[in-house]
Amino acid sequence: MPIVGAVPPSKPVQSVQNPPSNALQSLDLDALLCESVRAANLTHGQVCAHIGNGKGGAYDQSQWTKARATGDLPLGRMLSLPPAFWCHFIVGLSEAAGLHVSHADMADIAVARVAVAFEAVAEAFRHMRRAG
Repeated sequence: MPIVGAVPPSKPVQSVQNPPSNALQSLDLDALLCESVRAANLTHGQVCAHIGNGKGGAYDQSQWTKARATGDLPLGRMLSLPPAFWCHFIVGLSEAAGLHVSHADMADIAVARVAVAFEAVAEAFRHMRRAG
C-alpha cells in the first residue's frame, strides 16, 4: 500500500534516463563573459564599477579576472549589469545547455528590467518632492 504523499525516488545522477551533460562542462565561460561584455558595449573596468556599486563594495579587475577564470561569479552583484549583457549571457548559457531561449523570454527579461528602472525613477521623483 503506497504511503500518502510519498515522493518517488529521483533518478540516479548518471542513469540512462538522466545522462550527464558535458555541454556546460566544456563551456568556455571566460569567452562567453568577454563576448557578453563586448555585446553590452562595456569594458571590464565598467563591469567592475557596476559590480562594485552594490552592497558588497569595491570590486577590482583582478577579482573580475579571477572570477572569470574560476567560474566563481558574483551573480548577485552582477545583477546591476545592463540588460544587453544579460541577454547575450543567457542565450550563450542556454545554447551550451542545449536549451532554446525565445524572443518572448527576452521580452520578459526586458520588461522586468524596465519595471525595476521605472521603480528607481519613481523613487527618485518621490525623494525630490520630499526634498523640495
